[in-house]
Amino acid sequence: MNIVAPEKLISPNATMRHRRKDPAQLYLKIEGESMKNQLLEYALYYHNTLQWSVIPLRKDKKSFIKWEEFQTRHASEEEILSWWKEWPNANIGIITGQISGIVVLDIDGEGAKTLAPFVAVEPLPQTPKSITRNGNHYIFKHPGLEVRNFVRKDLADMHFRGDGGYIVAPPSIHETGHIYSWEVQPGEIALAPMPKFLLKLCIERDVMLPSTGSGKSGKHQKKVDAENALSGVPEGQRDASIFQYACSLRSRNVELAEARQLILTMAANCSPPFSESQALIKLEQAWKFEPGNVEDPITLIKNAISFLEAINALEQVYSPDGMNGLALLRTNEPSQYPLIKQALKKKFGTELNLNELEKAVSKQIAENNKLRIVEGNEPPPLLEQVLKNLPVKELRKPHSWNITENGIWQDSKYGPICACPVPVIITGRLHNWEHADYKTEIQFYRDQCWKKIVANNATIYDNRAIIQLANKDLPVSSNSSKHLVRFLEEFQRENLEVIPVIKSTSHLGWVDSNFIPGVAGDIRIDSEDNFTYTGYHSAGDYTKWLKLATRIRNYPLARFILSASFAAPLLRLLGQRVYIIHLWGPTRFGKSAALKFALSVWGDPDITLANFNATKTGLERLIAFYCDLPLGLDERQVVGDKQGFIDSLVYLLGLGKGKARGAKTGGLQDFNYWRSIVLTNGEMPLADSSSSAGIRTRALELYGRPIDDEEFAVEVHQSLRDCFGIPGPTFVKKIIEVKKDTPEQFGDGYDAIFKHLTKKWPDRISSHISAVSIVTLADMLASQWIFGIREELATEQALELAGEILNSLESVKEIDDATRSYQFFMSWFSSNYEHFQERADEKYGFQQIGTIFVYPHIFEKFMGEAGFNPHRVLKDWAEHGWIETESWGQEQKKRLKVKKKDPQTNVYIYWVAINRMDAGDIK
Repeated sequence: MNIVAPEKLISPNATMRHRRKDPAQLYLKIEGESMKNQLLEYALYYHNTLQWSVIPLRKDKKSFIKWEEFQTRHASEEEILSWWKEWPNANIGIITGQISGIVVLDIDGEGAKTLAPFVAVEPLPQTPKSITRNGNHYIFKHPGLEVRNFVRKDLADMHFRGDGGYIVAPPSIHETGHIYSWEVQPGEIALAPMPKFLLKLCIERDVMLPSTGSGKSGKHQKKVDAENALSGVPEGQRDASIFQYACSLRSRNVELAEARQLILTMAANCSPPFSESQALIKLEQAWKFEPGNVEDPITLIKNAISFLEAINALEQVYSPDGMNGLALLRTNEPSQYPLIKQALKKKFGTELNLNELEKAVSKQIAENNKLRIVEGNEPPPLLEQVLKNLPVKELRKPHSWNITENGIWQDSKYGPICACPVPVIITGRLHNWEHADYKTEIQFYRDQCWKKIVANNATIYDNRAIIQLANKDLPVSSNSSKHLVRFLEEFQRENLEVIPVIKSTSHLGWVDSNFIPGVAGDIRIDSEDNFTYTGYHSAGDYTKWLKLATRIRNYPLARFILSASFAAPLLRLLGQRVYIIHLWGPTRFGKSAALKFALSVWGDPDITLANFNATKTGLERLIAFYCDLPLGLDERQVVGDKQGFIDSLVYLLGLGKGKARGAKTGGLQDFNYWRSIVLTNGEMPLADSSSSAGIRTRALELYGRPIDDEEFAVEVHQSLRDCFGIPGPTFVKKIIEVKKDTPEQFGDGYDAIFKHLTKKWPDRISSHISAVSIVTLADMLASQWIFGIREELATEQALELAGEILNSLESVKEIDDATRSYQFFMSWFSSNYEHFQERADEKYGFQQIGTIFVYPHIFEKFMGEAGFNPHRVLKDWAEHGWIETESWGQEQKKRLKVKKKDPQTNVYIYWVAINRMDAGDIK
C-alpha cells in the first residue's frame, strides 16, 4: 500500500470551509480508498512524520492492546501495520506526554465557560486543534517536566491529558458516527508552549482560580506563586527568589526529581538565565531541611536582622541565635552582613574583635553544613568513616579539605569555600594497554547513589575543561571549577598508592585472551560511546531465544547471516579479511527481522543496529569500537543513488583499518583497526553495473526473502525487545576453551571446508568461498555448542547451507571488469547502431568486417559516464586480444589505438578498434 501524507488527503481549507457540517464532507476520497485505509495512513503519518506514539482504539475509546509500554517507547511500523491488519477499522489513539512531546487541553460541553476566565487573563496561543464530538482538543508542546492528567470537579468539562494519558485523533469515528477532524492541522502551525495558567493547574492542584470581576475567588494562593516563579525573575532577584521557591517546594514535600525540573525551568526563564549549577546548589540547600518544616527564607532573614539589631550584651553576639543569625546573613544576604557587623562594632567598641567574630561565624557556617574544621597536625581520617557506601576503601581526604554528604569545603580567611556541593572522589586510573595512555575515573554522590565519570586527565585537571563534566550531572561551574581541580590534585597526591590502576580498552571483542562481552575478566571499557556499549548485555529467557533461532534456521538466508554473526570472533583467529554480507530484495519479507535476530546473538539489536544514514567517519569509528563483533547496517536504500558513497564505504569497511589523521598536538592520531563481519540489508544491491570487481569480491550479495512468513517476522521483532545477548558470550567462552586445549582445530576445520568448497565450485570467487567457509565453520560449531546437534548432522547441514549460498553468488567470469565492460560496450553499440552508418547525421565511428572503429573522445565519454575507467578498459582488452593495437618507437611500445583513414574525411586519425567477439570467445 502506498502511504499518502494526510495533508494530501484533506484539502488545506476543507475543515475551515465545512466546519460543523456533515463530517463526511471533511475527507476527500483518494482513488476510491476506504476510510479504514485512511485510518492506517494517518496512523503511519502520526508515527513517521510527527513522531507521536500511536495505539489502536475501539469505538468506546478503550485500547485494543495493553498500551502502557508505549508511554516509554514508540511502536514500530511493523507493529502498527499488524494492528490495523487485525483491526482494520480501529480508531487512532495518540499517547500524550514526553513520549510524543505533546499535552492536550480537552474542552467538552460546558468547558468553554470554565475556560473563559483563564483566557480572559491569558488568551490561548495559536496551536494545532482538532474537533471532537462535543468540543475541541488543543495540542501544546510538552513542557519538559512531568505533568499528569487531571479531571477536576471545580473545572467542569475542562480536562487535561499529559503524561500517562491518550486522546482520540482524527480521522477516528465516534461510536455515534461523528468523525474527528482537524480544525488546525499539525503540519500547518507549530506546537505552542503550554499556557502559563495550564502549567500552573498541573503543578498546584489547589491553585486559586482567576478573578472573573465579581470579587470572588477560589482557594488561597501559596506564599510562592508558581506561575510567577516559573516565568522567571529579573537580575538582582534571581538568587533569593530561586532559593525561596526551592524552600516552598521542600515545605510541600515535592519529589526531588520534580523539584529539580521546576527549579531548572525557573532558572532558564530568568532574565538573564540563571546558572543551572548554582540553581541546583540552591535546591540542595533547601533539601537539607526536613520536608514540611521550611520557613519562608525572607522571614528567617528579617527575624535574624531584628534579633541582631536588638542585641545589648556581647555574650548575645556569640550565643547560638546570634551566630546562626550572622551565618544566615553572610550566606544568603551578603549585602546586610557588613552593615550588621558595623552596627555591632559601633555598639560594643573594642570589646568586639571583628577577626575573632569572623572566625566564629565561619565555624558556625561549617557546623551548619555538618563540616568539621580539621587542625593542621591532625591526620586525615579515612573517607569510609565519613561517607556511606564508598566504592573504594582506604581513601583519605587531603589536608585542609572537608568532605561530607554536603559536598567538598575548605576554610579560608573569607570563609568556607565550596569546591562542589556533592562529594567527589577519584576511584581509578584507567590504563589502556593498547595505546599506553591513561584516563581518570571519578565518582560523585548524588540522587542517593554514586555516579561514575571516566574522562581524559587533560579534562579532569584543567579549570576550563572540567566544566564539560557538568553535562554528565557533576555540579561544577566556572566559579567553582578551579577549587574542584585543586581539590582533585591534592586528593590524587594524598592517595597515590591507594587509587587502583584498572586495565582498560577502547573497543569490544578480543583483548589479549579476553573477549568483551562475555569474558571481560578485569578489563574495563573506557570508550566515550557509553550508549552503544549499553546494548551489549543479556536479557530474557534463553529457551525462548533458542526456540526462535530453531525456526529461523529453517530459512537459509536468515540462517546464513545468523551463523555469520557467530563467525565474527573467528576472523582474527583465522587471520581472515573483513567481508560484507548484503541481503536485498523486495520490501518486507523479514530482511530487518533476520538482521536484528543475527545481532541479538551479542546484545540488544535496537541499540547496536546502525543504518546507512551516517557518515563514513561515523561508521569507521563505530566498526572500530565493535572491532571483532558484527556491524549491522539497515536500509541501504536511504542513501538512494549515491553509488560513489556505497562503493567507497565498502572499500573502507573492507580494509579493516581507518584513515591516517593528524593530531591537534602534532603527529598522527592512533589508527582505528577492526576485523569484523558487516551485515547489511536493503531493497537495492550494493554494487551496480559501474562498480568495480573489487566491490564485488568484498561483498556477498544475496537476493531473496530471508523470512517469507510475515507473521513470524513480526513475532521476531516483538520477541527481541526483551530476549537477547545470551548465546554470543556462551559461544565465545567455548572458543576460548577449545583454543586453550586444541588451538589448531579452527584452522584445520576452515582449511578442510575451503578445500571442499573450492573443489565443488571452482568457478566461484576465491574471496567468496573463503567467507562462506568461515560462516560454514561457525554454523557447524553453533549447531553443536548452542543447539546441541551431533557433529555429523551439524557438518551435513552446514555444507548444505554453503551450497545454497554459493549457487546464488556470481562466478569469476561474471564479475570480471574486462568482461563486464566489453558486454556493456556491445550493448551500447547495439543501441547506437545508426551512428555507425555511412549516412548518419551524428557519427560515432564506422565498422568493417569483424571490427568496430570508435572515435576516442566518444569512447572515453560514454565509458566514463558508465563508471568505467576508459584507459584501464583498453589495457584489459588489449591483454585479452579484444582490440587492435600498434607498436611504435625503438622499444616497440604498444599503442592502444590504431591509425586509420576516416572514410568520411579521408584524414588519418587514431581510432579505438574493437574486435567483435562471440559470447563463447569471451573467457
